[in-house]
Amino acid sequence: MRNHEHSASALSSASTLLPEPEVSSSRAKRNRTEAGSFTKAAVRKMQCSPGRNESLFWDASLRGFGMRSLRSGRRSWIYQYRDEHGRTRRMVLGDVSAVNLETARETARQKAAGVAQGANPSVERKKKRAAGTVIEVVEGYLAHAKDRQRSRSFRETERHLRIHAAPLHHDRVETVRRGEIADLLGRIAAKSGPIAANRLRATLSALWTWGLRTGLIDADTNPVAFTVRQPEKSRDRTLSGRELRAIWRVTGDGKDYSRIDLLGLAGRRSVVSDGTKSRIIESRLVLAA
Repeated sequence: MRNHEHSASALSSASTLLPEPEVSSSRAKRNRTEAGSFTKAAVRKMQCSPGRNESLFWDASLRGFGMRSLRSGRRSWIYQYRDEHGRTRRMVLGDVSAVNLETARETARQKAAGVAQGANPSVERKKKRAAGTVIEVVEGYLAHAKDRQRSRSFRETERHLRIHAAPLHHDRVETVRRGEIADLLGRIAAKSGPIAANRLRATLSALWTWGLRTGLIDADTNPVAFTVRQPEKSRDRTLSGRELRAIWRVTGDGKDYSRIDLLGLAGRRSVVSDGTKSRIIESRLVLAA
C-alpha cells in the first residue's frame, strides 16, 4: 500500500474520540494517527514517522488508549476521552520505557470506567497536583493559632508540628493516611514517651480539623481519628513533712496571692478559712515532674 493510501486508511479507523481530521497540511505533518491492536512486538515498531514532530497510535481493542511518539524518540502512553462538556481531554499514563503495555492498558481501562460514571480524570489529576503539602497547612495553622493560644501552649503546638511531625512535612496533605499517622505516633511514643505521643496526636487532630473547616484540606475525613491513644500513668506523690512546712511558710501571710498559690497546690480538695486562718490541705498533691 502506498504511503498516502495507508495514512487515509489509518485516519478512518482511528478512535472516534479524536477531533475531525479537518486540519491544514502543516498540522497534518505534525499529527499523524494510526490504529491497530497493540502487542509488545507492534509497540517496539511504533516510532515517530520521519519528517514529523509526533505520531499518535491508537489501540483498536480499547477505545481512547494510545501511544504518543515524538521526533526526539520519547514515547508515552496516553488516554483520550471527552468530558461532560464534550471537550477532548488527553492525559499521559507514563513513559513507554517505564510502564509496560499491560499496566498502561489496565490504567486506561480504569480511567475509561471512571469516565463512564461521570468522572473527569484530567481535572482530578490537576486538582491533586495543586494540593498543598502538610508543611503548608502547618504554617497556616500556626499563624492562626499564634494569637489564639497562650504563649506556652503555642510553643508546645509549634514544637509538635515543626519537630515531631517533620516526617509528614513534604507529603501531599490529602494523601496522608491513618496508617502513617499511627506509625508516627508509635515512633514518638517509643522515643519520647506516651505523653509526648498523645500531645502530638491532639495537635495533629486540631491541625486537620482546622484544615478541613477552612478548605485547605480537601478530604472527607480526619486521618488522626481512631488512632490509638497511649495509656498515661499518674505521677501523683505524697509531699514530705519538710515540703509541707516549706509551703506553710511561704503561704502563711494570708495574702491573696498566697491563698491562690495554696489552692493551686492543693489539687483536688482544699479549704481556706479567712476568719481563723486555718487551712486543711490534702496531703496528696499533684506536682509536675
